Amino acid sequence: MRLTGQLCPPMTYKEKYKVVFIEKGLQMYGCASLDHNRKISRAPLLHLWLEVPIDSSAEPTYCKDTSEMVSHTFECMSKTEPTNKEEIDKGLKYMSLYQYPTQYIQIPIANIPSYRCVAFVTEEYKDHGIMVIRMALSHNRENSYDKTQCKGLSNMLLNKDTIYDVEKQNKWPEGASYIFMTGDLPLEKSITQ
Repeated sequence: MRLTGQLCPPMTYKEKYKVVFIEKGLQMYGCASLDHNRKISRAPLLHLWLEVPIDSSAEPTYCKDTSEMVSHTFECMSKTEPTNKEEIDKGLKYMSLYQYPTQYIQIPIANIPSYRCVAFVTEEYKDHGIMVIRMALSHNRENSYDKTQCKGLSNMLLNKDTIYDVEKQNKWPEGASYIFMTGDLPLEKSITQ
C-alpha cells in the first residue's frame, strides 16, 4: 500500500496544489504535489515548496515557478483512523510522515531526517470543482516517530477560528504548523468491464 501512495492525502498524482502554510504567525505560500523520485524512494513522495517570505506586498506565485522556493520532501509512512467520535464525524485522518533532509538549507539541524504526525481533513466543493485538504503538522522529531506528536493537532483543524489569529496560534502544540491546500477535484474514473 505504501508504494501506491494510498498512505498520503487523497491528492491526484502529479497534480499541483496551491498551498498556504502558517507557522508561528508567519504565513507563506507555495505548491504541493504527489510524485515519484526513485533516487530516494520507490513510494510516491509528497513534495512541498514554500516561497521565502521577502516582501509581504508581493502576490503569491503558488505553483507558477517553484525554482526559487524552499523544497521539502516527505514520505507518507502510515495512515490511521481516529478513535474520538467528534474527529470521526468531522472526517479527520492521521498519518505519519518521514521528512527527507532539505538540501537547500545550509543550517545543519535542518539536514537531519525527521518524523512528523499529521492530522488532516479533505473537503470537496463540487459546485466549484475544487478539493481542499487542511493539514495540521506536528513538530519534527529526529530518528523515530512517536504518536504523542499527534496530541492537540485535531484541535487546530476543528477550531478554524484559530488559524489566522496569532494569539490563538500561540496555543497550538509547540512546533506545530498548518497547511491549507487547494486543487482541482480528481476526475471521476469510468469503470469498464
